[in-house]
Amino acid sequence: MRFLTLRRSIFIHKKKWQLFDEGSIEFEQYDTATVATYVIAHRQGEIVAGARLLRCDTKIGPEYSYMIRDAYLKKIEIPSEICFEEPPVTSDAWEITRAISIDKTPIPMQMVLSTIHDYIQKDGGKVCLFLGPPAFLRMARRAGYEPRRVGNIAQDDSGRYLVLAFDIRQTDEAG
Repeated sequence: MRFLTLRRSIFIHKKKWQLFDEGSIEFEQYDTATVATYVIAHRQGEIVAGARLLRCDTKIGPEYSYMIRDAYLKKIEIPSEICFEEPPVTSDAWEITRAISIDKTPIPMQMVLSTIHDYIQKDGGKVCLFLGPPAFLRMARRAGYEPRRVGNIAQDDSGRYLVLAFDIRQTDEAG
C-alpha cells in the first residue's frame, strides 16, 4: 500500500500524469493482486525504490494483457511506437513498469533490478522488458546488463520514455 502511495505522489503530484487514484494511492488495471508482483527497496523503514512486474502471458479480463503490449496494440494512451514489433506473449518474458526511485543515487534501483533479475530467473524467465526513462539505459549498463532498445523514444507531457529488453542470465545450478 505504501508503494502505491509513493507512486501517487510521484506520478500524479510531481509528474502531473492523468492517472486513477483513490484516496492516497495510485493504481490501475495492471495492479491486480493475482498477477502483479512488486519489488520494493527500503532504507530505515522508508521506501526508496520499487517496480511492478507482470509476466508477459498475463491476461487481465478480456481486454488487457500487460502495459507495453497494450500500448503497442493501442489499447492504452501510450504511443504504440515504443515497440518496433509486437511484444511477446510468453511465460518466459516479463515486464517491468512503474519503476520509481526517490534516492539521488542509482544504488536502490540497481538493488531492485538485481532482485527482479533473480526472481525472474528462478521462475524460468529468459527476457525482461522495461518501460521507463531513457536514463535507465545507462544505469542498466553500469549494473552489468546489456539492454537493447526495442522501440523509439516516446515523449509526451509527462516526459521521455522507452522500452528496453535485456536477457536474464542463466546460472548453472548443477555446478
